[in-house]
Amino acid sequence: MSELTTKLFLDIKDFEKYQAMLKCHVHIEEERRGEYCLSGYPDRHNYHRLLRILRGHNDGLLSHQLIYNFDYRPSELSDATKALVANNLATTSIISDEEYKIRLTDG
Repeated sequence: MSELTTKLFLDIKDFEKYQAMLKCHVHIEEERRGEYCLSGYPDRHNYHRLLRILRGHNDGLLSHQLIYNFDYRPSELSDATKALVANNLATTSIISDEEYKIRLTDG
């Protein structure tokens, strides 16, 4: 029985090693394709959509433009904006209590 337990333990260690390698490979492939997520922003689809929209508007956009013209929910826009600003990918300028302008940073 001891022999089988040892073999099982070693098999599990090999499995964990291969699992870690697979996770690393998947993460590298996602990053290579641009599908990685920013920390603090788990929704990859909305993050990339906002980046694509802002790339087409060098002078930035107002929050109400993104909500009404691009059909963003206010909560999604708020989360995306916080993640972009936290990762130094965008800046915001406060216009009023409920409105701000967001633009991508240079570089």
